[in-house]
Amino acid sequence: MTLCRGNFQKSLRKPLLCLGVTAALLIGLPAESKATSFVYEVTRASSGDPFPGVQTSSGAGVVEAVKFTYDDVTEVLTMESTFSPNSYGTLPDGFWLILAGEPDGQPPGVGGSTNDYVILYGDLRTLSESQAPPVGAPTMEAFVFNGDYWDNSDAWHLETWDDSYITRTENPDGSRTFAFSIDATNINQGLSGVTDGDFRGVAFGEEIGIWFQPVKQGHGTIYAPPYYDPYAPEEDWIMTDFGGKKKSWFDTWTNPQPTDPGPDPGPGVVPEPSSIVLLGIGSLGLVGYGWRRRRNRKATR
Repeated sequence: MTLCRGNFQKSLRKPLLCLGVTAALLIGLPAESKATSFVYEVTRASSGDPFPGVQTSSGAGVVEAVKFTYDDVTEVLTMESTFSPNSYGTLPDGFWLILAGEPDGQPPGVGGSTNDYVILYGDLRTLSESQAPPVGAPTMEAFVFNGDYWDNSDAWHLETWDDSYITRTENPDGSRTFAFSIDATNINQGLSGVTDGDFRGVAFGEEIGIWFQPVKQGHGTIYAPPYYDPYAPEEDWIMTDFGGKKKSWFDTWTNPQPTDPGPDPGPGVVPEPSSIVLLGIGSLGLVGYGWRRRRNRKATR
């Protein structure tokens, strides 16, 4: 950094060069950045309270582990949950899920929230368990939550994902795992004419509120043409009713849970604003210095 001492302080002969070099050097310094991804991950304790701060039941299977991640830049949401059979040998074949983030971190329903969140319905039945379309393949539907999880409205349908995004895995120990990874950008925007500025979608940050209920479905899950396309082919039908004859739950109720920051994306993935500004200053400085040198050369000829 000696370039900016001596002659610079006395005669200001090279201000633009100093500015450019200084900015270029500063660009190489790490800029402080805030976490963009958040992780909530818990595993059932072997004794005592299985999940401190969370209420659970096992009517459709025992919840053994739950993990949610959310990136507030890419808006990618993931879930992975594992279940063991309950005392009757029951395992879930579907679920519904609502996530709540800041400012309240409180599960909807408790506060009577309507049209503020997304509710996700997962149907993970196999061909031998269900003849309802889509036949034999896991699917997940997103709706605007209307305040009643048993009465979703196909008029408020947001998006559908097939088995490219949601999976069911039978593990060697007899447990079962549900997992999905989705881009939540579209569903976080809500639905025109239904949602307003209070809509929060599925986003969460440093706190998370969870309303997660795995179910063993009966015959109440029904698919039909969407209201906006009554003649849609069967492969384009959507879930119009979701039924569960047995259910478990994993709910934080009024006790939002803290999350952990996700993995550091590493340098150079997303440029920090300060680096972009410094790059611009440095470029201008170096260009300005080159222009001044050319002008001085012409003056001495």
